[in-house]
Amino acid sequence: MSRNILLDLESSLACRASKPKIVSLKDNIAQINVGRVNGVQQGDQLNLWHVASFTDDLGIVRTQRRKSGITLTVARVYESSAEAVIQPQTLTGSIQIGDIVTKGLN
Repeated sequence: MSRNILLDLESSLACRASKPKIVSLKDNIAQINVGRVNGVQQGDQLNLWHVASFTDDLGIVRTQRRKSGITLTVARVYESSAEAVIQPQTLTGSIQIGDIVTKGLN
């Protein structure tokens, strides 16, 4: 029972405990830096957020995040990483290393 509680807790905190992001791209497959230990499961739907930075007039680096229309579906899950299929494939070129992913509501 305590193991189930721990797994439920890990799953609910999965996106808060780390910064899930794209670490590698090949064809229409994105590698992300979270996996089984973070609650990621095969078939999970992930939302993609583009990350951009700029320096303001005061010299402070600001980061912007914008949700994209790209969805990733987890195809393979490893202990601390996962591979996800990019949908639609025609937008694969707009993804950059460092873009953030969050679990969808599906």
